[in-house]
Amino acid sequence: MRIVVPLIIVAIAIGGWRTLFVFDTAKDIFDRNLTAVSVVVSRDLASSGGELLSPETLLLLQEASGGIVFYHVFGPDGAYVAGFEYPLRADWLLLSVGVSPTLFNSSHLGKPVRAATLSQWVNSSGLEGFATITVWQDHSIRQQFAIRQAIISSAGIVALVVAVMAFVWFGVNSGLAPLTQLREAVARRSSDELRPIERAVPEEVRPLVGTLNGLFQEVQNSIDAWDRFIGNAAHQLCNPIAAVQARAKSAMNANSIDEMRRRVGKTLLEAQHTSQLAEQLLMLERLSHSPDDFVKKDLDVAENLLAVANRFGDRAMDRDVDFSFDTSGKDFRAKGNPDLFSEAIENLLDNALAHAGPTLKTITLTLERNDQIGRISVRDDGRGIPVQDRDIVFERFAQLDFGRGSGLRLAITKEIVLNHNGTIKATSGLNGAGVGFEIGIPLLP
Repeated sequence: MRIVVPLIIVAIAIGGWRTLFVFDTAKDIFDRNLTAVSVVVSRDLASSGGELLSPETLLLLQEASGGIVFYHVFGPDGAYVAGFEYPLRADWLLLSVGVSPTLFNSSHLGKPVRAATLSQWVNSSGLEGFATITVWQDHSIRQQFAIRQAIISSAGIVALVVAVMAFVWFGVNSGLAPLTQLREAVARRSSDELRPIERAVPEEVRPLVGTLNGLFQEVQNSIDAWDRFIGNAAHQLCNPIAAVQARAKSAMNANSIDEMRRRVGKTLLEAQHTSQLAEQLLMLERLSHSPDDFVKKDLDVAENLLAVANRFGDRAMDRDVDFSFDTSGKDFRAKGNPDLFSEAIENLLDNALAHAGPTLKTITLTLERNDQIGRISVRDDGRGIPVQDRDIVFERFAQLDFGRGSGLRLAITKEIVLNHNGTIKATSGLNGAGVGFEIGIPLLP
């Protein structure tokens, strides 16, 4: 329909223009014929001295432009000389008649006509002077001619439009047939069938099919990741919940109030651990699916790290661990979420306390500027992480042989850093021992 409607509008416009052109052309053709006929008649009469026209001229009058041409001749004295006995209406006499034909509109016996008149010198058979020759033709003849030509042109345009519409219909249907088949094939699929489309399609739609296959693959990857996450989360929550249940049953079977209180205290610790694990799972899932919700505020990185260092200092002191925070330069402004960014840094510091082992003596937190990147480093001198495991520690539920934890703390930290358009990696710690984590976050200009 979007093709047919403009095509019809253009066809109507062309048809209208063609009709006007045909009428103008017909007028020009018939006027030229009248001019030629008037000259022929005048010269024929002049050579014959006002007698009847020659057979050739009479034939010309009958066949000129598809209709009879009438003529009338007035002598020098205004008397009738030859021609049709009923002349034109007298208003043509007001024209200035010369030796060249003059075209004008008039009427004859109540009908509109087109006429041409001119003067011709006659000197024969006692007739001497300028005779006035007038020829005319019914106006309807040229109108009928123009209408016939307009109908022929319009019929050609209509035939062309119909042909184009047929070709367009055929071309669109044949061209879209593969797409229709593709749509039907996709429609027959179930909601859980996301395998790539392998149907043969035209070259023009292969990029579309490729994009669809890419989308299917991304959705499938997301579903697979979600299934793995649910499975891992269920597995991780299973043990703490079982521990809480066991502790609760043990408390109910206590032999004394003091023993029951002791067992209830352990149950409370297990419940707190389970609650913390559930919160971490929710945080990780929220970070994975709604990253743009977190990075909208102004973040003063130096001020943020100073607040983290002040809170962490007491925990480090309780473990008899030396802790230092050092920053160089100013104006560490970024776009981010202060609360989440603080949690990411605290996760790295708490990870050092939890997993660095008995050899841990020192933890450092540093901030420096490298062009438009803020470099944050957390290093310790504990037991460290093997080089081959430095990428694994950022995966969900990843746990090495030492230490206790859910395997989510570093995964959450990585998600927070990535949502701040930053980078994070594990490196060596202090003096070639321990482990270090380096974060790069883009700063505002």
